[in-house]
Amino acid sequence: MNLRAFGPKVAALLALIAGGALLFGTDMGRRVINMVTLTDIDELTTLLRSYGWAAWIAGFLIMTLQTLIGLIPAVFLLGALVIIFGWGPGLFIGWAGEIAGSAVAFVLFRYFGRGPVARWLGKKKGFSKWDEWTAKHGFGSIFLIRLAPFVPSAAINLAAAVSSVGFVPFILGTALGKIPTIFLESVVGHDMWNPAQNASRLVLAVAALGVLAYALKRYR
Repeated sequence: MNLRAFGPKVAALLALIAGGALLFGTDMGRRVINMVTLTDIDELTTLLRSYGWAAWIAGFLIMTLQTLIGLIPAVFLLGALVIIFGWGPGLFIGWAGEIAGSAVAFVLFRYFGRGPVARWLGKKKGFSKWDEWTAKHGFGSIFLIRLAPFVPSAAINLAAAVSSVGFVPFILGTALGKIPTIFLESVVGHDMWNPAQNASRLVLAVAALGVLAYALKRYR
């Protein structure tokens, strides 16, 4: 048995078990799961603010979990975080949660799903070329795809995990590539709750996301 290859899998499995125990075995964890599925902004705001300083931790966990399992669109939670914490803290919490959730998903997919998925994708035309390109341009490939607005993080995390891109380029590309989209999606998420008052800014944010998506499509 190759202990070096087996060790990371054991560590990832233990981390997964510990995370599941915290989420489903504690009152705080169950509340976080419930908040991830909320679509009532007033209820979510009231719940988070009731935690006081711990609301920062809860907001981070909510965003992390949302990125990991993608139950509802991220734009909703990003807007809620800005409403609850303000622009600076809300953007930071959303950005940090997005990175943390992507890191966890990457590790889990890489160690537990890469083999079967890669074998299946290996039968698809063009997969080997795509895999070679991501291995050579790891950071750049992740950075560019993270710039694309409204692309599900779960899909990107899975695609990156089954490719040859390394963990560090993946995290760096995610951290930098998500900055503009986190900002624009937060604006949309924030302003959609009161579109009449924020109509001009909402239109500009949606237009900017559209231009960004078009530019990336043309570049591809």
